[in-house]
Amino acid sequence: MVQNVEQKLVFAISPEGHGDGIPLLLVGVPRAAWVYMKDGKTHHFDLSSIGIPIKLMMFGAADHDAAMKVVQDAIAASGLACLDECQTDFSIQPKEACSSCAHVLTPGVAAIMCGNKESEFCGKPVHPLGWCDRFGAKGTGA
Repeated sequence: MVQNVEQKLVFAISPEGHGDGIPLLLVGVPRAAWVYMKDGKTHHFDLSSIGIPIKLMMFGAADHDAAMKVVQDAIAASGLACLDECQTDFSIQPKEACSSCAHVLTPGVAAIMCGNKESEFCGKPVHPLGWCDRFGAKGTGA
């Protein structure tokens, strides 16, 4: 059990999110709370008590494999199947973001639409070559 306020997570909830109507949970992790979790201890919240139907549990682990083992063992014990989405990007994307690098597109600066049908970005907005760091200097990829 958390011993003092410095070991507690800080959180806030925005029911309207970023204006998109999707609730947003903002979690701050003070250093003492991070240290408290590092050996597998947990922080957990039951947000259903305030009308948001979700329970959140965070725990510490030595590395990605150790964290995955805890999750996989818990799922196996429940008898459920697990879909591994470790390579999926679940980050919050701004409404006007480049589909190839997620940099926020500056208002008034036109992005181009990717026309490369072999690209995962086909038909999505991307920065003009040379503007985004992902493409390197002057669109050379360097």
